[in-house]
Amino acid sequence: MYEKSPSRIGFIIIPIIVLLLVAAAVSAFLLHRNGFFDGSENVPEDDSYVSTPYEQNDENNDEMNEPEEKEEPYEPEPDPIVTVRDRYDRIVWLDAGHGGADGGTSGTLDGVRYLEKDVVLQIVLKVYELFERSPTGIRAFLVRSTDVYIHRTNRAPMWNETADLVVSVHLDYFGHEDPAVVQSVAGIRVYYPQEREYGFEGTGRINITDRQFAQIIQGNLARETGARDRGIHQDSGSPLTIFENSTAPIVLIEAGFMSNTEELTLLTSEEYQWRIARAIYNSVVEAFRFQRNDN
Repeated sequence: MYEKSPSRIGFIIIPIIVLLLVAAAVSAFLLHRNGFFDGSENVPEDDSYVSTPYEQNDENNDEMNEPEEKEEPYEPEPDPIVTVRDRYDRIVWLDAGHGGADGGTSGTLDGVRYLEKDVVLQIVLKVYELFERSPTGIRAFLVRSTDVYIHRTNRAPMWNETADLVVSVHLDYFGHEDPAVVQSVAGIRVYYPQEREYGFEGTGRINITDRQFAQIIQGNLARETGARDRGIHQDSGSPLTIFENSTAPIVLIEAGFMSNTEELTLLTSEEYQWRIARAIYNSVVEAFRFQRNDN
């Protein structure tokens, strides 16, 4: 039987169609895998990819676009000036007389010469220690705590701005050609200034006069030491320099005679110095119980 041979055109077209179908199928598969048909962007999956600042969310973009505000440097308000008067409610100044080149008076025991400046400093330092350990809240200041010279005219300016009370400690001397007369003079006395009008506008915050303060001091010294009570004395004639320049209630204590051997022995002993110190301390505490001023 005679068979017709396929045409040459058929041999060419059929392979071409098959190749086109295969190519279409492969393309469709690749496009689907890369997300072409699910609406996603055609971006390669790469873990090392980092978005640029412009690809951040809108909030970040707003922050990026706003100009950077410069922070003003912090300047704290200055602290209010706190004075010594503000910090302490009750203030006493303790003045150890003389010092440095000014030795004051002197006395001799067993060939040893004692100077007034040294003995009074020992007493004043004990008074200061009592106030430092005190629960009363009274603040004590020292005119000098070592052997230094401070001129008399420079002492009152040290305390005039702050002191409520001032206690100046000294020692006495009696000279006479008869040794027996010299040894007969002993005891404690307290001086206070001439009457003056405070007006209580200065530094004093307690309503007490110089005389009242002197009476308190003298009474406590006589009781505590058992020494001869030589009383209180108003400074008359030419006033003592520290009295003349001081604006606060002030007393000057003559705590004993260095010319009297028996009294000098006591004055140079620790036990007797503590008696004097306690008397001064108690007197100041008592003085602060007086009625307060408004200032």
